[in-house]
Amino acid sequence: MEVKIKALFTHEDLKQVFKQSGIAIEEETLTRFAEIGKEFVEDARTRGAYMNHSWELRSSIACEVLRNGKSVYKNYQLVGDGKRGVADAKKLIAHLKTQYSKGIALIVVAAEKYAGYVEAKGKNVLTLSGDSAISDLRNFLR
Repeated sequence: MEVKIKALFTHEDLKQVFKQSGIAIEEETLTRFAEIGKEFVEDARTRGAYMNHSWELRSSIACEVLRNGKSVYKNYQLVGDGKRGVADAKKLIAHLKTQYSKGIALIVVAAEKYAGYVEAKGKNVLTLSGDSAISDLRNFLR
């Protein structure tokens, strides 16, 4: 006895289903990266354990989510009088964006040149917030 099965779909139908699934996964990934980036920078701005002499450092904490090198989410915030900090964050992220022309990327910065010095002195700038964000990203990507 022979059983014949005839598909009610074509190869093109399958390709379309896989394409739609990929788009949904990409959109979910972009949304989650934006949420994690937002939480990261807001937490870093509020938990930063350092004095605000000029507000530049706190204002230089920012993020962008990229899809194929193009911004799909941005988070910059002027804190106090830190206008230069926001400008420095935009400049640094613009430079870093050139390294991510394909795929999805989350870029987070504390753009002031002395951010590393402040961290080295034992003051939290990004580290504590970064640890949490890395954990969130790992959990999402599993």
